[in-house]
Amino acid sequence: MCEPFGCDVCRTATASHHYIDRMFAYLVAGLIVGGLVWYLRRQPGDPPLGVQLGVGVVAAGIAGLLVNVLVDEDFLAITAWGFAASAIAAFAVLSLVQARARRGGAQPGRDEHSLDG
Repeated sequence: MCEPFGCDVCRTATASHHYIDRMFAYLVAGLIVGGLVWYLRRQPGDPPLGVQLGVGVVAAGIAGLLVNVLVDEDFLAITAWGFAASAIAAFAVLSLVQARARRGGAQPGRDEHSLDG
């Protein structure tokens, strides 16, 4: 409301509010992809829904921010490239998490770095 008058306090508050909204878009993309991967690719032994949603949110947020940095955009800008990268990264990371869980992950009592198999 006070932006036409040049109020710095209002401008700063509005800018930080927009940054939160922008980041929210990446996080929602991660939630959607996490839910879809869980629903469409669910098998016994997969991580629970909460873990997959969390992994999807983190992967999407990091990928969206990373793409913005790489293409010299505003750090928290919403771009088509950033949004696409967030969804693709969430899918890729979730696929790796599911594959590791199905394979059994690290087996207890066994050194992962041993050469004798």
